[in-house]
Order: sequence, then C-alpha cells, then structure tokens
Amino acid sequence: MSALRSRLFSKRPGGRSGVLIGQKARRLILFLAAAVLLAVVPTALALAVTYGAAVEHARVRLGDVAARTAERVRNVLWSAEGILSSVDYAAREEGCGGDLVSTFAAAAATYDWVRGISFISARGRLVCTSYGAFDPPVPVRNRQLTLLGEEGSAVRFTAPMNADLMPGSSILAVHDLTRGRYRGARVVVAIAPTELLASADAAVLGAAGRIEVLMGGSELAGAGPGEKGSPKEWLSASRDVGLFAARVEVAAGRDWALAGWRRTAVPIASIGGLAAVVFVIGAVRLASRRASMRDDLRDALENGELAVHYQPVIDLQNDRCVGAEALIRWTRSSGAMISPDVFIHLAEDTGDIVPMTRWLMDRVGEEIGERLRKDDSLHIAINLAPIHFSDARVSAAADARAVAAKAGFPLGRMQFEITERALVDEERCKTVIAALHEQGNEVAIDDFGTGYSSLSYVGNFPVNALKIDKAFVKTIGSDAVSAGLADIIVEMARTLRLKVIAEGIETEAQAKHLRARGVDFAQGWLYAKPLPADDFLAFMDRYNARGATSPRP
Repeated sequence: MSALRSRLFSKRPGGRSGVLIGQKARRLILFLAAAVLLAVVPTALALAVTYGAAVEHARVRLGDVAARTAERVRNVLWSAEGILSSVDYAAREEGCGGDLVSTFAAAAATYDWVRGISFISARGRLVCTSYGAFDPPVPVRNRQLTLLGEEGSAVRFTAPMNADLMPGSSILAVHDLTRGRYRGARVVVAIAPTELLASADAAVLGAAGRIEVLMGGSELAGAGPGEKGSPKEWLSASRDVGLFAARVEVAAGRDWALAGWRRTAVPIASIGGLAAVVFVIGAVRLASRRASMRDDLRDALENGELAVHYQPVIDLQNDRCVGAEALIRWTRSSGAMISPDVFIHLAEDTGDIVPMTRWLMDRVGEEIGERLRKDDSLHIAINLAPIHFSDARVSAAADARAVAAKAGFPLGRMQFEITERALVDEERCKTVIAALHEQGNEVAIDDFGTGYSSLSYVGNFPVNALKIDKAFVKTIGSDAVSAGLADIIVEMARTLRLKVIAEGIETEAQAKHLRARGVDFAQGWLYAKPLPADDFLAFMDRYNARGATSPRP
C-alpha cells in the first residue's frame, strides 16, 4: 500500500520517512524564517499581514455577495423557464379559451418574483393574463422587443421595461409559440427586477458599492449608491449565472474594504514588539503540529482508511440489479467518518482528485473485475471531477483503458458521471466524452437540475443519460413547489432521447411513481445503502434471484 501511495501522490522518488523528514525540515525552516522576520520588522509585517487579510476578507465578502446573487438569479431564470415550459402545450393548443388563466394564476402565485403572466396573440394583442382575460383583446404597445440571452433558446429575456397592464418596470421572460393552433403567439412572464437582488443588500458595501445583474450588454437589475465605472471602485467580483449568458458584477470602494483595518492599525503597531516574541515562541510549536488535512488524506490511503463502497443501481422497468455507483469512503482509525463533501472537495482543490480517481478505478478492477469479466450486464459508475474536463494532461479514457487491461475485463463496463459544473469548456468536454464513447463507456450528467446549465446547454453534449438529483425525488408526492420538477426533467430528457436515472429513492411510492413515468434506472436506500464489494455482489445475486421468481409489478 505504501508503494501505491508513493506512486499516486509523490512528485519525486524517495521513501516515506525521507519525505516526512523533508516536510518537517521545510516547515521548521519556514517558521523560523517567519519568526526572524517578525523579530526584525514586527510592526511593519503585522500591518502588512492585517492589511492583506482585510483586502482578502473584503474580496471574499464581495465574492459571497456575488455568489448568493448569482444563485438567486439562477433560480429565478431557471424557474421562469420551467413555468413557460409547463404552460407551453396549453398555450399553443388551447390559447386563452381553456383553463390558461387559472394555470397562469397558479404559477404566478407560486413565486413571489412573478408580477404576472400574459398571453399575447400573433397579431400583437393581449388576450389574457394571470389576472384575467380581455374581451376584446387589448393591443400591446411594445410589439418589437429587444431580446437578450442565448440565441435560439426557447426562452429569451428583455431588459426592464414598462409592460402592458403590469405594475412597475419588469423583466420579461418571453417564449414564442412555434407550433400548434396558436403558432406565432407568445407567453410572457413579468419578473420584478428587484427580486433578482433579494438575497443581497448593496447598502452594506459602502458609498461606492454596487450590485448589477447583466445579460449581454444590458442591465437586468442594479442596486447600490455606487455608479458603474466610478473611480471610487476598487474591488470587484464577478460570477457567471450559468443560464442565458447572465452574470453578476459586484463592486465596492477602498474606504469600505479598509474600514476595519484602519480601526485596528494603531493597536497592532503598539503591540508589534510583543507579537514578535510570541511568533518566535510559536514558530517551534507550529513546526511540530500535526500535518494538514491534505497530508491526513494522503496518510489515509496508506493506513487503509479509504475504501470503495458500491451503491446498487436497479433497472426500474425490469426490476434487476444491473450495476452500482462506486463511492470512496473515509473512516479514520478512531472510527470517525469523514464526509465525502469534505475530502472530495479538498482533493479537487489540491488536484489530488485525479490520482484518487485512478485509485478508485484500480480498486474497482481488483474487487469487481472478475464479475465484470463474466457478467456483460454489469456496469460500474465512476464519478469524474471538473479537472478531467479542463486539463488536457488528464485522460479518464486512458485510465479506464489501463484498469480494464490490468483487471482483464472488456472496455465499456465502466460508466462515467459528470456534474453540470464540469461543462465549462465545451470543446474540451466534447473531446473527453468522445474518447470515453470510443471505448463503449456511457456518460451521464449527475445531479441534474442543481447546477448552472439549462437543458438547452446540456443538449450540446453527447451524453447518454441524466441523473435526477435526490432533492427532486424527495419531493415526489408532497405539496412542495418543486414536487413536479422530477416529472418535467423526465419529459425533457425524453425529448433528447436520454436515459433517466433517479437517485435518493427511499420509498416504494417514489419508485412506483418513477417507474410509471418510464424512468430507466434507480438507486437509493429503498434498495440498499452503499456496500463493500463482497456485500454488493451478494446483494446483487440475492436481488436478481428473487426478481426472477417474483418480479415487482
């Protein structure tokens, strides 16, 4: 195991003890150098450090504001797209003659950011809204709209404008009906611009602070006393919304960023000498402290604390176990479990996720390889990280080929799952997916609906399946606003001829609901929790033997 760890994580040759001695020596030298510097110029260094910390803290705060705002904007735009998708059929086939007004009213009541929903005929007349129908229809003032967002998208947006019979200035989400009886008409959702900024308060960013939501070159919403391009702006942060080419820009001034630092600069300067002594003493202690979390993770592999568990995947229509998702689990020697949300993100940040994924594939080959050779219906799903799709030096296909050759099972027995946040470099992603497809491997979008991309964007990639996030599965049968989203995702996936996998199934009612809607595969605690390899293989044999004699309805 030590040799394997060295091969996976070490960047240069040498034994474990030599590496540790080198790390301790470097740490000691670093701390002693820092202590000497603090002894010579304690005051200046203290001020410099706190100044840099204040600036970094301000950047982080701006980034947090931008991220929260981007998440809010993403939810609003994605929900607007969902509303328009849900009323499309009724609008194009029945128009306002059916129950469209009540459907509009129900959708508008669901979201606090919706000011109203309107149906505008192909002749440019307002026929009905979420407030009621018009007889005769009312001509609209602005028939020629400047539409923003992705060209060719089913939903486009306008900059804030005064819409007919709608209170205040509104952003319009526009969906043109391209087929059906009412072809040429359009359905419009009016969005209150201030609601895009509901998750952040620009006033806390100081006199030059400002938050803006942009789409293309147009502003959808803005708040704060600062002006775009003001010379008082000093720090800024930007976040892509991930839908319809929208982004969030946040800016603040120097006075705001350094206000706290200025209050503490004088006391820091006065205790600089004492701080130097403290740092000198602390240097020795810090040098002997335990390794970082990253070192702990690397040690975990050598100590046998990492293991692979397999969560069974069920063919929902034929009620057979046909594979599993391979998951890394970390249990410390003390028995404490480390959440994958902690160490997987750490490995992604440090780049260790690449060797960890190779280790995962190797373990799958060692533990399940024999069954993969014998059972051509069995497939194991492997999660890939964003770096697999952004760094040309990393090849998941090459790693899969090496594992298959070593374990002796055919190519194509592994399936790969990627999250929407990995779909950034479109050309690079297509190249990676194509390389996996050449080996016969299928590729699925994991946790679909929780990321940045719309279905129209995902449709650009040659994936094989969408995996419905457990958050949507959990709401099936409930009164939650998102209760119908799982069904919508299934229908949208069918339009793209994609397989559908549902995760997080906990009840038979959820399984029955999804089976009736044609979902292909399922996994969740209704069937089994993630299991060690031997337990998984035993579960698979028991489940399929039972299914052969008494299949589920």
